[in-house]
This record gives sequence, structure tokens and C-alpha cells, in this order.
Amino acid sequence: MTESFIELVIDGPSGWDLGFVRGFLHGRGVGGRIYNAEKEGFNCESLREEIRELLKGTDTAHLLVPEELVDTAKEAMEASGKAGYPMTLRHERKIEGAGFSFSFETYSREFGDKIRNIFDQKRLGSEVKVDCIFEEKTDPDAEGVELYAPTHHYELTGRGDAKGSVPAVLDLYRKCRNEDLIKTTKAELIAG
Repeated sequence: MTESFIELVIDGPSGWDLGFVRGFLHGRGVGGRIYNAEKEGFNCESLREEIRELLKGTDTAHLLVPEELVDTAKEAMEASGKAGYPMTLRHERKIEGAGFSFSFETYSREFGDKIRNIFDQKRLGSEVKVDCIFEEKTDPDAEGVELYAPTHHYELTGRGDAKGSVPAVLDLYRKCRNEDLIKTTKAELIAG
């Protein structure tokens, strides 16, 4: 079963929110994956939030909290306020999943195989669905041509989309962002 997440949009002291909530949950003996959506590269902060952060000196965090831990996370926010570091819940919404788009281009069969492996649906499992168009070309006449030549012996290009559960998409998104040959859009949260 896919884990359900709630996005909690919290105003609080800069850099404080996620660490305090995680620590509070750990102190209660409950654990779970909690993500800071903005820090993970999701497209979630508006220009209005950026301006408010600059003017007020606070941080707006978009925490993705497993649904079963939301009440405990809200208790953490109250405890933070009592400790002198108030956090304000501005908004919350249910998140069904996440997604992003990607593209790539390589002239190396070795890197082409690596990229194909990253997007291999069997390896990814059922939690994330990848729709990708691969275009592979080989030109025997270009064998031995240098890297910056107008023609190449091997070329693999592609583009596509990935959608699925938050943890599975985030895992794939991190792998793509760590691969220089893959260009990604900012990941998007899919509201429920």
C-alpha cells in the first residue's frame, strides 16, 4: 500500500522546523520519513513566500509528513512555541504523489546503458511509473570521431515523465539530479 502524505506549510524560525519536528517524533519513539519538499527540489515556494521570508526573517517550510504522524507533528509545533520558537501552520493538504519531467542526451554507449538502467521500470517497481521515449542512433561511418564532432558513432536521447508515490519519485529524482547527463524539471506535488 502506498504511504499517504500531508503537506504542512509552516512558518517558523529559519532552519528550525524540520529538525525540531523530527527530534520531537524521535523523542516520542515514533519514526517515519518526513521530507522538506523545498530542500528536496520540489516546486512549492511562491514569490510571496520568498518576500515574506526576507521581510520577516522567518522560514516557510513545506514538510511532507506521513498521514499517521500529522497529529504528532502538530504537537511538535505546539511544543516548539512553548520553547520560545513559535511555528505557525499556514496550510495543509493531502498529497497523492509526485512527479517530474526529464530529458537526456549522451554519445557514450556506457552512459546510455547507465541511463536506461536508471529508468528501467522493472527495477523501479510499481510505486513509480516512467513514460519515456528513447531514441538510439548508431553511425558506423562516424567510428572514432572525436567528442565535439558534428556526427557521433552512438547517440541516445530521450525525454519523459515520472509519477508515483512520494518516496519512490523522490528516490528517482535524486538519482537523476546526481547524473549530469539527465536534465530535470522541478518535481511537483500531486494534491489529493
